[in-house]
Amino acid sequence: MNKKVVITTITSYKDINSVRAQCALKTILEAKKLSIPIVVVDRNSHPEFLRKIDALKGIVIRKKRDRIDIMGPDYRLAMDKGMEITNGVFTSFIQAEKYPMVKYVKRCSREILNDFIDLNIPARKSFYSYPLAQQYAELLGNLHFKQVTGLNYDMWFGPIFIGRRAWPYFRDYKDDYGGMWDSLTVPMIRCIKNNLQIGSTILNYKHPKEQTKNEENNIDFIYKREMQLKNLTRAIDAEI
Repeated sequence: MNKKVVITTITSYKDINSVRAQCALKTILEAKKLSIPIVVVDRNSHPEFLRKIDALKGIVIRKKRDRIDIMGPDYRLAMDKGMEITNGVFTSFIQAEKYPMVKYVKRCSREILNDFIDLNIPARKSFYSYPLAQQYAELLGNLHFKQVTGLNYDMWFGPIFIGRRAWPYFRDYKDDYGGMWDSLTVPMIRCIKNNLQIGSTILNYKHPKEQTKNEENNIDFIYKREMQLKNLTRAIDAEI
């Protein structure tokens, strides 16, 4: 069995000097340091940002940005390339700005590669490194999920590690609830519903300080957290 791991993600940054763009470049750099291939589906970022990814040996798939509110096809395109790299054994998805997550990738992949579990939904020990609005929204989202399912998974974290039996649930998802955040969350729920083997590695993850500082008390990001909470809780209720 091919034991190679891979990271996949998506990017879209018009301003290469933005905090999020710089965090994404750190993610690619950290992957390079650990010799982990990283697939980046990019939606019309600044050309200099793409040149920097190329210099760091990221695998870039350029894609025209059609609609900002539909992400599902891009998630699947990235993860499908990850599956191709590992010969159908494993893929993952990590939000591009989460560079502190890269050091945990091999640990979160181990049980999948050894065929003990089908899907790893990692969990955070603490939420305190996040902006306050994000802490509240994600704690509330996880509480909602626990109340309606009886299960205690960190569904709002974001990073996902996917084995060969779980992959079809992501690959074949039809963006039933809009194709934004649901495109990662609903396939996880369907894996759980169909009794796949689910793991949850507990991580001492710390969110990037520069990202927290940039988003704290920023009304645009507060609105984003509100929209995410509404979208996902409705999708979860419909699925359950």
